[in-house]
Amino acid sequence: MPGLVWAGQTRLERRGAGDTVLALGNSLLSGTPERLPLVAGQPRTYEIWIDVPASTPPGLYNGGLLIGGSGQDTLVPVQVEVLPVKLPPAAKPAGFYVDEAPHLTWFDAFAGDRDRQAQCDLAFLSRLGLNGSAPPLATPTGTPGAFEADMRRAAGAGIASGWLAYAPAKRMLERDGVGGSAAMIGRLERELREGGLPPPLWSLADEPGNPGRAGASLRDWIAAIRKQAPGARIAAQLNSPKDQPLIASFDTVLLNNGYGLDKAILADAKARGADVWLYNTDRPRTSAGIWLWITSASRYVQWHARMPTADPLDPTDGREGDVSAFLPTRGVCQGVPSIDRSMLEMADGVVDQRWLAWLSEANTASAKALRQQLWDTLPSRWAAAATLSESDLQAIRSSIIEVSRGVR
Repeated sequence: MPGLVWAGQTRLERRGAGDTVLALGNSLLSGTPERLPLVAGQPRTYEIWIDVPASTPPGLYNGGLLIGGSGQDTLVPVQVEVLPVKLPPAAKPAGFYVDEAPHLTWFDAFAGDRDRQAQCDLAFLSRLGLNGSAPPLATPTGTPGAFEADMRRAAGAGIASGWLAYAPAKRMLERDGVGGSAAMIGRLERELREGGLPPPLWSLADEPGNPGRAGASLRDWIAAIRKQAPGARIAAQLNSPKDQPLIASFDTVLLNNGYGLDKAILADAKARGADVWLYNTDRPRTSAGIWLWITSASRYVQWHARMPTADPLDPTDGREGDVSAFLPTRGVCQGVPSIDRSMLEMADGVVDQRWLAWLSEANTASAKALRQQLWDTLPSRWAAAATLSESDLQAIRSSIIEVSRGVR
């Protein structure tokens, strides 16, 4: 069975977005564990991701992780159980806002490297089941080019359609004004459909309730786009309850904890006519798993897979605890990428969601009983859900797996 191995690298980290104190942590997972020296008395965590081919017969498979140092090798046994169960795909996608690798955008000569790295990033996320990502998208110009190529790249990588175009519309507004950007969006909508590509979800507002964000001009821009491109789907990221009146203006709203993520709050937003996504929850596994399953939210996107404005290797750089889920490398598309632990946490959440989907479809008495039990006992308020530990979430998955053993 092919697998991926990472080693936790201890370093100073900012644990929360507003933290002013750095603490030792190992959220950085090195994709080249053989390069990290082993030091007596300093423990290290390892993460293993094993891809099981669909044709693999059920049963127990034994292997091991070989760890060497100072002339001594240690074999850590690893046992994988393949169950006679086929999980349905996740109905509600999850992923990251990817963006371009910033260091590959500085010079025109790096354009090919930028494209190859974007392709590798999206392909790797898809391998982990994270096909709900917002892909890197170049700012559209008057002729077909990089933007359209980026759209095709997302399609080829298996990213679920309805791709969030986070930056392009806002960049066009700055460059072309309200009328010019609306006309460009109308033109792009037509060209994409003619080319067999689904139009994106245009992000027009990023937390408009924050001080200094425009209100009236936003409404004018929305009206201009609706006129030029009646079929265009538009979105906004909302982080305050006072943004609630804006929901009816958008096809999709992305909500974070600042707005409120309680089950009732998400249901209210959906009832106002918008598709509801989660963003920036800081609980990747919970959000991608049980919270997408139990609430009316349909997708989850976390900022950022690549952080464009800060040094991801310096915890003191930047205004808050933003992280890059992908760490920069010396070359392009190098082997196993070094990542932030949140990427694997989100991938685990997608697996949780798939088990919950299996449970929802199972028709046995035990499956129905467990499904009802989870529905009745899982929290309805986000503050309570956010306190669920990895052990809690694993216990939920294990309870579903036990039920599956009796289904043949």
